[in-house]
Amino acid sequence: MAHPDRVLKKMKIRIVDWVVILLVVLSPIIGALSLIMVFLLTLYIITSCLKVKYSKGSINFPFKLLGISFILYFIYFFLHGLAFEDNLYQLKRVVQKIVPILIIGVLALTTQDRTFSLNHKFFGTLTTWSLYITFSLAILIFVINPQFIFMGHTLASKASVFGRLEMGTHNPLIFAIIITTLGFLSLLSFEQKTFFEKITSLVILLICVLTVFFWNSSRGPFLVCLPLCVISIWYIRPNINNFYNQTNKKIFWVILISTIFFSFILIYLNFEFISQNKKLVHLINGIRSIYSDNDYTSSMPVRQILWIYSLEALSLKPIFGYGISHKIDAITPFNNMPLNPHPISLHFNHLHNIYLNHLISGGIFGFLILIFYLFSVIFVIKRGNRKISRESKYFIIIVLTSLMLNGLTNVILMHELLSHFFSMLIFLSLICSKNDLEPMKTSVSRSIN
Repeated sequence: MAHPDRVLKKMKIRIVDWVVILLVVLSPIIGALSLIMVFLLTLYIITSCLKVKYSKGSINFPFKLLGISFILYFIYFFLHGLAFEDNLYQLKRVVQKIVPILIIGVLALTTQDRTFSLNHKFFGTLTTWSLYITFSLAILIFVINPQFIFMGHTLASKASVFGRLEMGTHNPLIFAIIITTLGFLSLLSFEQKTFFEKITSLVILLICVLTVFFWNSSRGPFLVCLPLCVISIWYIRPNINNFYNQTNKKIFWVILISTIFFSFILIYLNFEFISQNKKLVHLINGIRSIYSDNDYTSSMPVRQILWIYSLEALSLKPIFGYGISHKIDAITPFNNMPLNPHPISLHFNHLHNIYLNHLISGGIFGFLILIFYLFSVIFVIKRGNRKISRESKYFIIIVLTSLMLNGLTNVILMHELLSHFFSMLIFLSLICSKNDLEPMKTSVSRSIN
């Protein structure tokens, strides 16, 4: 009988491997279209699953556990919505925000041992070049500024290339979260990359960070880049000496000068943007507000008040909370108190914090469901007695760090595109963890088995 590792080495990258990664790495461009595509992919995987016999052990237990954890997240908040939402319309709005988690849970539940054969290197390479495509399209739209109308907007206004860049995500903050996370994941399998691949992944990471600062101006994702950089230095540190030895001095200076040149180009393109004291100054002032007593921007004080009111509201209904669509309703009485010294305008639909969103929406049980979701992939790998490689650790840590830290000031999982994005990344991290030691050959075979 052939050794399992030798059998796995014969696995090839198929169309389905390309599709499952492109659904994630192209989400900054195609936006909500990726949700439709993952639904179609899930139907395809379910159909393939029904063709095999479970008795043969074709369903992979780790994937099954991950799928169950995602589906439990959806079931809890769906049942919670049945009990707490006022009408079917509100229930529909609640459910549609977390439906991607259900779909990806079903996808994981029905994934078989040989359904996907992608690994970390393939994921990192595809991520790198998808980001180059994203920024190339943004620059092309910026330079050409095509005037034809698409869905009621020009491409320039749709992608917001003359303001805070958002491409197909419809929200600059969401775009920033996605590209910074993907930028750091482009370093995956750094040791196995060629010299050219290492350079391209490092350059695209720099482009992502500079874009968020100069062209997107999202404070939260930019600050999250700092701990992600620390994690990345830990990850590539064993390979720094080899990388330096591979680098010709002339090439090194070319890269350094090119990087400085590109930085100045970004500054030049945004000079008017900077000099007019608009979004970039707002970002800088927002950062200053975090560690200063002065209110350089109103966003931080408003969010702090939101969080204080949320904790007060939680004390009244700590077990099951108020319901997803009643987060703002829960804090409104505290904001409208006659002697309230800090009344604010409650024009939000969430509390700008993933943890408070879940606590107010679903109570302590909703928070526990969130924790189970966040650490499900680690639990699954440990439960399967799998050895976690350095690449797997890096993948998981980057995804969870980005999710949890960006979640300190953003909605994350209770948003259709972000719930899709992070759920798919968690799912892909488990796939790559399973396949990271198996080299693969490129193929255009359409069959899964």
